[in-house]
Amino acid sequence: MMALKSIRRVLILCWGQESTVVILDDTEQAWMKHRDNLILMERYHFFGSSCRQFGFNCKSLAELKSDEDEAEGALAKILKVLKQIHYKFFYELEDIAERDVREILKSARREVLSGCVIVFSRICHRALPSLWKMAEQLGATCLMELDPSVTHVVATDAGTMKAQWAVKEKRWLVHPPMDRDCKLFLGKAT
Repeated sequence: MMALKSIRRVLILCWGQESTVVILDDTEQAWMKHRDNLILMERYHFFGSSCRQFGFNCKSLAELKSDEDEAEGALAKILKVLKQIHYKFFYELEDIAERDVREILKSARREVLSGCVIVFSRICHRALPSLWKMAEQLGATCLMELDPSVTHVVATDAGTMKAQWAVKEKRWLVHPPMDRDCKLFLGKAT
């Protein structure tokens, strides 16, 4: 936990300018007060200690004397997102007073599921409101019942009527961890 405390101390220096800070982390819970500044990213396991800490029984990239795929790896994907944010922040907004990375991130998040029409199936009643809200924040339209406009069915059980409809109609059938998948790299879960 030393790293988290040190990072928070360093950020205290920046919080006067929260509008300019982007946080990259693989743990959302560490930044609950600064979610608007957070880009949740895939955990990067380069060292063996990281693999062991998270229960992976494999050689790390360092042990393999290798690195991730240059085009599709976690760091390459997040670099693409950061370049887009950087461009919008420095080149698309003329008035320096209007520049707020949180607004850029909010706009980018609304594009993640833009055009998606989602129906939920057999989701725990406690979980449904947060999944529904998250999907809407990511730009989706959520419906209570199936209709021809539905593009995705989010289901915990592939045997439900709605899940079977998704397969029959060649629509996306997605498992609820899709919320984390969508937040990673601000991209659609497929």
